[in-house]
Amino acid sequence: MRRSCWIVFLPVLTELTFAQLSYPNCIGGWEWSYNTLGQNPCAVFAYLAAQGGNFTVDSYHTGIVYSGPRSSNGEGLYQCNTVVYSLSSACASCQGGSWGNWSTWSSNCAVVAWNGTYPFPTPTGTSVPHWAYVQITANSWNVTLAQSAGGSPTLNQNKPHSEHGLIAGAVIGGVIGTVLLSAVVFWCLRRRRSHTELEPSPSRGRAAPIAEAVDLQHQDTSIPIGKYYDPSDPSTFPPLVMPGRKKGYTAEQIEMKERMHTNDTPAEGGTGQ
Repeated sequence: MRRSCWIVFLPVLTELTFAQLSYPNCIGGWEWSYNTLGQNPCAVFAYLAAQGGNFTVDSYHTGIVYSGPRSSNGEGLYQCNTVVYSLSSACASCQGGSWGNWSTWSSNCAVVAWNGTYPFPTPTGTSVPHWAYVQITANSWNVTLAQSAGGSPTLNQNKPHSEHGLIAGAVIGGVIGTVLLSAVVFWCLRRRRSHTELEPSPSRGRAAPIAEAVDLQHQDTSIPIGKYYDPSDPSTFPPLVMPGRKKGYTAEQIEMKERMHTNDTPAEGGTGQ
């Protein structure tokens, strides 16, 4: 029985994991720094630093400042830019605290993004206010410049990052899908071919042809091959089987043999002289 190869496309189940974010509240008077979703700088800071993971922004305590990333790996990769630095500085300031300078924040970064840019897609669930993209001058975040810039998100700066991320994800997903599909089709065709080669031939296991089963020693060759039966032609008559006679002789052969036998027998009653 021929086996078929069925290609079953199963939907890819993506687990949606919501980030566990924790951040403090701001005191009154800092509403200008909130984004259009009503999130304070500490919340946006947590979203960008986590990039879908878990992140906690501790409440400010007197005498401390928010330190920068410990390395450029993991979460530190998303913090080595002035946008996250500005948000962390505003987070400390909106709680009534102070903030450190840019050099201290980026001291553990092997590579930093261009001043005033965030080189990653904006995480789902938040938006970046316009003032966070203001470039750092004099090695420190400037609250006056930030407040002058306002809190409305800059769509021209956020949107390209998101689109680039979506395009890159779509291209990578398409390439991976094509490779997987090609591999499955190749495997199925090869499997089907191997089963076809192993299948027995339809002629195997069947009875031997009739021509091979005929006893050629008793085959009557008096009728030419390919000559059809003709009632007016005795040579096409089938062999007769008579009692006491051998099988396979025609009527003419039997009559001829009887005549020969009669001629060879001496006449009864003859005189011997």
